[in-house]
Amino acid sequence: MSSEKTLISALVKAQSEMSHAAFDQTNPHFESKFASLKSVIDAVKFPLNKNGIALVQEAVQLDGMTYIETVLYGYGETL
Repeated sequence: MSSEKTLISALVKAQSEMSHAAFDQTNPHFESKFASLKSVIDAVKFPLNKNGIALVQEAVQLDGMTYIETVLYGYGETL
C-alpha cells in the first residue's frame, strides 16, 4: 500500500480527532435534545481543515425542492 496521502487517509486521521457534536437544541414536540447543524459543523470543521480537507456546502434544487449538498475536497479527490 502506498504511503501517499489521500483524501481517505486524511479523513481517517480527521475522524480520529473529532469529538461528538453538542446536543444544543431541543425538539419541543418530543422534548428531546439534538445537535444542530451548526454544532455538527463546529465539531468537524477544525479536524477536517487541519488534515487538508475542505468542507463545502451549497443549496441545490432538485424536483422543485431545495437541498443542502455537502462536498469534501482534498488531495485532488472529491467525496
